[in-house]
Amino acid sequence: VLDRADLIVTKNSLNALSDALQKGQRIVNSVMGILKLNLNRIAYTLILLVVMYITGERVFYFNPTQGGMISFFTIVLPSIALSLWASTKTVDSKNLSRLLFHFLTPSAVVTSLVVLMVNIIIKTSGAGIAYTQIVVTHVLVLLGLMTFVFLQPPVRFLAVWDNFNGRWEITLAALAFYALFHILTLIPLAQRLLRLRPLQNMQDYLLIFLVAIFWAVLVMGIWRLVRSVQTRHTNLKPGNESLEVANQTQSRWPDLLNIAPLNGDNSNNHKQKPPKLPIVFAMVHR
Repeated sequence: VLDRADLIVTKNSLNALSDALQKGQRIVNSVMGILKLNLNRIAYTLILLVVMYITGERVFYFNPTQGGMISFFTIVLPSIALSLWASTKTVDSKNLSRLLFHFLTPSAVVTSLVVLMVNIIIKTSGAGIAYTQIVVTHVLVLLGLMTFVFLQPPVRFLAVWDNFNGRWEITLAALAFYALFHILTLIPLAQRLLRLRPLQNMQDYLLIFLVAIFWAVLVMGIWRLVRSVQTRHTNLKPGNESLEVANQTQSRWPDLLNIAPLNGDNSNNHKQKPPKLPIVFAMVHR
């Protein structure tokens, strides 16, 4: 039996499988979250590059050094946090590409629009290119960390894609990263090497927070619209009983497994029927 078993469960208990499944889902959700953050960064950067080419701009909206800081605070640090506090929610493996597309497209497009809007407002006020890049850096760090929070929102109101788990670790980590970013803007060495510095007045900070609220409302509205259309389309599809079947299977999955105990009489093992599932278990009592 051991030669045919895909998994060997000791002590006649399947409790270890629950922990293994949760760890696996945590890894999958962590990778999915990191992938969303990276693709979001790539997508809005490509959109801004296209806009810069069309408008004939000769200077990009942020300096390469500032772009490294944006990636550090919105991708590197959040990736570490996701690896520690990823959710254990089940991921729909059949629709990964569609889930990524529905999440990334509104976020990247609206982020690009916000950057262009802030760029125009700051330049209209008479600021130079260097200061405009600093303001855009502040905006992108804030929006990137808000995207990070939307991956695992702490309250149900912010949850759009069935990713609510009621935990605050991700949100607190985002607040800590944002505070660290502002601390760096006050350090002279960071100002000289990383091209970071505080904004000139409170009006600019107010502008950043207002466009961040505008971004959050617009992105959440688009997400909810896409989700409602997707749900309506799924409900209208004939024979759609996948969720019901999944719930029934989850409630009685131990009965569907082919479990071969080794602590009893194995003389009739060769007469057993083929397993109902492709995975065969062998239970060993010690």
